[in-house]
Amino acid sequence: MEVNDLFALVTVANLRSFSRAAETLGLTQPTLSKRIARAETALGLQVLDRAKRPISPTPRGLEVLQRIGLAVEILRDNQSSSSNIGTGDSVVVAATDELTSTLILGTSTTFHRKMPGVALKIVSSDAEGPYGLLEREKVDIAILHAAPRGRELDFEPLFLFERVLLTPRGHVLETKQDSQITWGDIAAFPLILTSPRIQNHRLLEDELAKREIPYRVALEVHSSTLVAKAVSSGLGISVVGNTSALLEDQGGVTTKNLSHLMPRDVGGIAYRPGRPLSSATQAFMHELAEFCRNRSGLPVPDFEREARGDNRVTAPTLSHPGR
Repeated sequence: MEVNDLFALVTVANLRSFSRAAETLGLTQPTLSKRIARAETALGLQVLDRAKRPISPTPRGLEVLQRIGLAVEILRDNQSSSSNIGTGDSVVVAATDELTSTLILGTSTTFHRKMPGVALKIVSSDAEGPYGLLEREKVDIAILHAAPRGRELDFEPLFLFERVLLTPRGHVLETKQDSQITWGDIAAFPLILTSPRIQNHRLLEDELAKREIPYRVALEVHSSTLVAKAVSSGLGISVVGNTSALLEDQGGVTTKNLSHLMPRDVGGIAYRPGRPLSSATQAFMHELAEFCRNRSGLPVPDFEREARGDNRVTAPTLSHPGR
């Protein structure tokens, strides 16, 4: 998900005109149209109603623009001026497009109000894994769905990552209690899956294969943000992470928690041990923890309760708040 594509989308929505937006951004209209198409594909919904004059956001598009508009403009402004910013005046973060939409855009507005001179740079870890980016020192920190295993990295826990079943509204599984849903129930319906490189895809297929349960894949898409659109259209059901579920249009889908069938992971921030973090990076980590605790809608871990088997969760605290 490119910030420039999202900024183009916000600009068209604000000016309500492709031609005026193209002139403002210094782009040709075909180039602008491609950016808008990429942004809408990444978000998984049609944001602009092109049939209206002047162009207007769709109802769902308006909700998304109100949520991300200011954050995108701030990110774009800082990205444009980043070449003039010295060492220590930027925070470089690796994250998937999904986590960027769910967590970083929600955090960036507050962060930039407190530290307006700092550039926040997002490097997508969808194409290149976060561990390689950290090890080659291309980023300061990485936001992960699960704690790193078998790697020498420091890790700050922020949220519980759980798998959920996504079904269309009115689906027969909607009436079942979450804990009563079985692998047989899931395999009985066409499945919509993300790329095989996504862990949820591999876990789902491994569990079904282990139980020798036949299943049918109706559709495979490259991005988790597109899954809900396919599910709400009635093409099938899907298993996604709860971070993806936060992006979904809840008017068209229902979620069911699958913690009784699939593992829960602890997501958070990873960084290289022994390497001092800048004050700006520490400030961003603090704002991200506050966002997860108070505004993200995600459950957050309490390790003592997890060890006792108590599924209730409370807010995390950074283990190195002053570093």
